[in-house]
Amino acid sequence: MSVPPELVARVFHDVAFQKPETRITASTVALSTEYTRLFISEAVERANDVRAKEVPPTAIDGINNVEAENEQPSQGYDQFGDTSMEEDEPEIQEEDKLPPASGTTTLDTRHLSAVAGVLVLDF
Repeated sequence: MSVPPELVARVFHDVAFQKPETRITASTVALSTEYTRLFISEAVERANDVRAKEVPPTAIDGINNVEAENEQPSQGYDQFGDTSMEEDEPEIQEEDKLPPASGTTTLDTRHLSAVAGVLVLDF
């Protein structure tokens, strides 16, 4: 996810600056863009935590809130138990899969509004 620097600069000029001749440096826009990206990512993470606590996790819930019950440590063993797996091979993570389209995996404004106050105070 990225926030376009042009958008951040436009918001500064349209909302924050009182005089139209006010300028902003590219490094300030870049820093503000990164700050905005972090804010949005944290908002989504916290809202997802609220969503996950609302509905008990299920095996089909794909938003990284289910821990595998019979998870074996992957110390050089593949799924068949032999040691032919190399350390350099990338493993497909469960959270990389798309979640199913169901009501339990949808973030909505209720989840975000539940964390908005503390989120703004933290930032």
